[in-house]
Amino acid sequence: MRRYFIFITLAISLLFGLETVSALAQNVTKRATDVAPDAVANIPNGLLLESYKQTFCQVMIVSSQAGVAAASCFKFDDDGYTDPSTYTVIVGGGGIDGSLRLYVTKIEKHPNYNPNSFANNLAIVTFGAINNPDITYQIGDIPSEWLGLYFVHRSLIEDQFSWNDANIIEDTLADSEACGAASPLFRENNMDFICNMATRVSFSDGNCVLPYKYVVGHRDTDVIQLGFYSHSAIKEDTGFCNGENVNTIYNYYILLANYIPWINSKISTPLTSYHFEGSTPAESTTSYSMKTDITYSGDEPKQYSLHNLNEVIEGSLSAGN
Repeated sequence: MRRYFIFITLAISLLFGLETVSALAQNVTKRATDVAPDAVANIPNGLLLESYKQTFCQVMIVSSQAGVAAASCFKFDDDGYTDPSTYTVIVGGGGIDGSLRLYVTKIEKHPNYNPNSFANNLAIVTFGAINNPDITYQIGDIPSEWLGLYFVHRSLIEDQFSWNDANIIEDTLADSEACGAASPLFRENNMDFICNMATRVSFSDGNCVLPYKYVVGHRDTDVIQLGFYSHSAIKEDTGFCNGENVNTIYNYYILLANYIPWINSKISTPLTSYHFEGSTPAESTTSYSMKTDITYSGDEPKQYSLHNLNEVIEGSLSAGN
């Protein structure tokens, strides 16, 4: 089947520091599919470090000098500024041999980001120019086109900056009505989110259950990144570190298709969505924003973002997790 897409082909070589580390491997909880797990792990993606310590924040690489991450990964002042010098991004997959360490030079949140509701929870992360080898970066459109979804967690062996095995689980969507009851933001903007209840146990504390970091669509042998973890709704007001909460956590992953015009206004090489023949791509503008005029009953579960909590710390990671 012929597919319409635009590849952004970039020659990558690190100008600001290079560290070669081991390639990605993966453990997969998986149903029947034509997609090899290696294809998921090989999508180029980044992991944010703060003061050289890894965070829970995934960075979706969209050009040779920029990626997109959750705005809740950063602490912005009243003017929307955060000091980029404390952050670096480790990039792997997509033909990169090992990993590259990139130094962040600028962070710009979406103008309508709301840190309380997590509406428009994304920010452009700009880093030093990179070159060689050629790789392609894409963002998927219309999640219903994809025959299945992978939820992926990637991490580093902290002292070595080499990759642990990627932890991947397939097709674990939660009931849409229940997701909307737990999060009015999701209810009013369900085209901009995917919701599930899948969790994995923290490396450092068996009482803590964590969401996955990003979501990938697959169809036949094609795989494409769609979005990343934004926030969670937890019925019991006890956070992520209560073993009894594993079945009461709703996790929300923001989809980036509608934000492509805004992303393009911030990067030098235009990005476009990947969609299948006969489908209509998302129509959006540089000023796209989620619906934020939402009525809350006050009875909703507490809304958390794992990004900005000190509650769960992965600690020193070991290979194979």
